[in-house]
Amino acid sequence: MDFDLSVLLIVLPFIFVGGFIDAIAGGGGIVGMIGFMLAGVPMHNILGTNKIQAMFGTGVATRNYVKNGSYKKEYIIFSVLGSLCGAFLGSSVALSIEQDTLAIIMTIALPIISLVSLSGFRGEKKETHYSRKKIYLLALSIGLGVGFYDGLIGPGAGTFYIIAFSLCGMSLLEANGNAKIVNLGSNISAGMWLLINGKVIVWLVIPCIIVNMVSNYLGSKLAINNGDKIVKPVIILVLILLFIKTIYEFL
Repeated sequence: MDFDLSVLLIVLPFIFVGGFIDAIAGGGGIVGMIGFMLAGVPMHNILGTNKIQAMFGTGVATRNYVKNGSYKKEYIIFSVLGSLCGAFLGSSVALSIEQDTLAIIMTIALPIISLVSLSGFRGEKKETHYSRKKIYLLALSIGLGVGFYDGLIGPGAGTFYIIAFSLCGMSLLEANGNAKIVNLGSNISAGMWLLINGKVIVWLVIPCIIVNMVSNYLGSKLAINNGDKIVKPVIILVLILLFIKTIYEFL
């Protein structure tokens, strides 16, 4: 895809809004993907370019959450390992699927996942006393499952990480911190694999990286300062947007 200024003018505002939302509640890739689609970027290039720019933005947000201590350390290692493996497998499957077939899979899968997530999500911290073994199994399962989805489809993965970790008894702010760390791992794994396979548009990804880093920094600061009271509403908004977007494409 050759350089086109109009593509940048369409995509960058979506990347800024998406990065801001992603830092607060995950799922900002949905907004970014809409921008890429409106600009006419091919599906496989959307997956690759979106993953690389998200990797840098998520890195900035991750730094802020870790610096603030808003995460649960005992879940990190196994969930990151799971996400790396899951994202690699998911992106490998995505590369083997025709673009039209991949679009159909996304259209069917996203609203179903959104409905399931909304029906079971409460966003309330619960006191849990899991054994070390159960914590590791939960962490690995979350990393593998959401990581695979992240590599295969992508949009909403950060939100699904937050919901999964919150179901383990964390506050939404803690779940968000864990989600950012693990999502960074799956973004790196899937993004590098898609980059190696030539699915990243370099002239487009560089300005997207800059814009996304700025918006992720601002969004993560807002979330840390306001805690769960801002995270939960934005998570619900992301899931509703995800559902509406995919239903609209299906119709």
